[in-house]
Amino acid sequence: MMKEVKYDWVEADNVSVLDERYYSTLSDTELEALRQVIRERGEGFSLENPIKVNAADGALILRDGLNRLRIFRELGYKRIYAIIRVFEREDEAVEDAKWGSIEDNWHRGQRDLRQLLEFVKKWTTGMELSKAVKTLMERGVLEALRIPPDVRGEGQRP
Repeated sequence: MMKEVKYDWVEADNVSVLDERYYSTLSDTELEALRQVIRERGEGFSLENPIKVNAADGALILRDGLNRLRIFRELGYKRIYAIIRVFEREDEAVEDAKWGSIEDNWHRGQRDLRQLLEFVKKWTTGMELSKAVKTLMERGVLEALRIPPDVRGEGQRP
C-alpha cells in the first residue's frame, strides 16, 4: 500500500530499473533531441520533468522516466529530481512500478499494442482468471486495450 508521495532529488545510480517493464520507444532523433535539451539545461531539466520512482525498504525502483534517467547517467549527472511514491513493502513497490510503467506511458500516448499484450500475457500467466481481470481493470489496462475507431479504420470516409 502506498503511504505517501514526496518530491526530492535522488542519486541517479541508486535507481533500479526492472528488466520486465513497459517502456516508450523513442526514435534516435527524439533521443538526441532529449539529450541535447538535458545537456543545455542540466539537472534543472528534471525539476520540470521529474522521473517517478517507487520507494520501499531503501530501494528506489523506476516507474517512469527511463530515457531521462539513462541520459542523465550518460551525461554524468549524479542526481535527478523525482516524484517518490513511498510503499510499505518492496514487493508492492515493484508491482506498482511494473504496472505503472504501462499506465504512465500508455496514457501519455506512447503506445505499442504488441508490447502491451506481451506484457499482459506474461504478467498474468498463472494468475486465477478473476485476479487477472481484477488487476487489469484496476490498472486501466482493459481500458487501454480499447482500440480507438480511427486506429481500427472505422469512421473514416472513403
